[in-house]
Amino acid sequence: MAPASRPARRRRSRWGIETFGRVLYIGLFLVFLLAPFYWVVITSIKPVDDYLAIPPVWFPDAPTTGHYTAALFTYRGLDGLINSAVVSSITRSPSPRA
Repeated sequence: MAPASRPARRRRSRWGIETFGRVLYIGLFLVFLLAPFYWVVITSIKPVDDYLAIPPVWFPDAPTTGHYTAALFTYRGLDGLINSAVVSSITRSPSPRA
Protein backbone atom coordinates (compact mmCIF):
# COMPACT_ATOMS: atom_id res chain seq x y z
CA MET A 1 0.00 0.00 0.00
CA ALA A 2 1.35 3.41 -1.00
CA PRO A 3 1.79 6.05 1.68
CA ALA A 4 -0.95 8.62 1.76
CA SER A 5 0.18 11.90 0.33
CA ARG A 6 -0.21 14.92 2.52
CA PRO A 7 -2.17 17.88 1.22
CA ALA A 8 0.02 20.70 -0.03
CA ARG A 9 0.55 23.39 2.58
CA ARG A 10 -0.46 26.89 1.73
CA ARG A 11 2.48 29.17 1.85
CA ARG A 12 1.96 31.93 4.38
CA SER A 13 1.95 35.42 3.04
CA ARG A 14 5.10 37.31 3.90
CA TRP A 15 3.09 40.37 4.93
CA GLY A 16 0.69 38.84 7.42
CA ILE A 17 -1.22 40.75 10.04
CA GLU A 18 1.56 40.16 12.57
CA THR A 19 4.23 41.65 10.31
CA PHE A 20 1.98 44.55 9.40
CA GLY A 21 1.41 45.24 13.10
CA ARG A 22 5.15 45.26 13.79
CA VAL A 23 5.89 47.61 10.91
CA LEU A 24 3.09 49.93 11.98
CA TYR A 25 4.32 49.91 15.59
CA ILE A 26 7.93 50.66 14.58
CA GLY A 27 6.78 53.40 12.21
CA LEU A 28 4.67 55.13 14.85
CA PHE A 29 7.48 54.75 17.39
CA LEU A 30 9.96 56.40 14.99
CA VAL A 31 7.56 59.27 14.35
CA PHE A 32 7.17 59.68 18.12
CA LEU A 33 10.97 59.79 18.55
CA LEU A 34 11.87 61.95 15.56
CA ALA A 35 9.04 64.52 15.62
CA PRO A 36 10.64 66.65 18.38
CA PHE A 37 13.94 66.81 16.47
CA TYR A 38 12.09 67.86 13.32
CA TRP A 39 10.21 70.54 15.28
CA VAL A 40 13.43 71.92 16.81
CA VAL A 41 15.19 72.15 13.44
CA ILE A 42 12.18 73.69 11.69
CA THR A 43 11.62 76.18 14.52
CA SER A 44 15.26 77.25 14.31
CA ILE A 45 14.79 78.37 10.68
CA LYS A 46 11.30 79.89 11.07
CA PRO A 47 10.77 83.64 11.08
CA VAL A 48 9.61 84.99 14.45
CA ASP A 49 6.04 85.48 13.20
CA ASP A 50 5.65 81.74 12.55
CA TYR A 51 6.54 80.55 16.08
CA LEU A 52 3.08 80.63 17.61
CA ALA A 53 0.97 80.76 14.45
CA ILE A 54 -2.39 79.04 14.50
CA PRO A 55 -2.56 76.63 12.73
CA PRO A 56 1.10 75.64 13.22
CA VAL A 57 3.50 76.19 10.36
CA TRP A 58 5.03 72.78 9.58
CA PHE A 59 7.50 74.17 7.07
CA PRO A 60 8.17 77.91 6.75
CA ASP A 61 7.60 79.70 3.46
CA ALA A 62 10.70 81.85 3.94
CA PRO A 63 13.32 79.97 5.99
CA THR A 64 15.95 82.15 7.60
CA THR A 65 19.38 81.67 9.15
CA GLY A 66 19.11 84.93 11.07
CA HIS A 67 18.81 83.13 14.40
CA TYR A 68 22.11 81.32 13.83
CA THR A 69 23.80 84.55 12.79
CA ALA A 70 22.53 86.30 15.91
CA ALA A 71 23.60 83.43 18.18
CA LEU A 72 27.11 83.28 16.72
CA PHE A 73 27.91 86.97 16.31
CA THR A 74 25.52 89.15 18.33
CA TYR A 75 25.51 86.96 21.45
CA ARG A 76 29.19 85.98 21.13
CA GLY A 77 28.46 82.31 20.53
CA LEU A 78 31.41 81.97 18.17
CA ASP A 79 33.77 83.11 20.94
CA GLY A 80 32.35 80.42 23.18
CA LEU A 81 32.84 77.75 20.52
CA ILE A 82 36.45 78.85 19.97
CA ASN A 83 37.14 78.87 23.72
CA SER A 84 35.66 75.38 24.06
CA ALA A 85 37.78 74.09 21.19
CA VAL A 86 40.95 75.55 22.73
CA VAL A 87 40.24 74.17 26.22
CA SER A 88 39.29 70.72 24.94
CA SER A 89 42.38 70.51 22.72
CA ILE A 90 44.65 71.56 25.60
CA THR A 91 43.16 69.07 28.05
CA ARG A 92 43.32 66.31 25.42
CA SER A 93 46.99 66.92 24.63
CA PRO A 94 49.38 64.39 26.16
CA SER A 95 50.68 65.31 29.56
CA PRO A 96 54.42 65.24 30.30
CA ARG A 97 55.61 62.11 32.03
CA ALA A 98 57.41 62.44 35.32
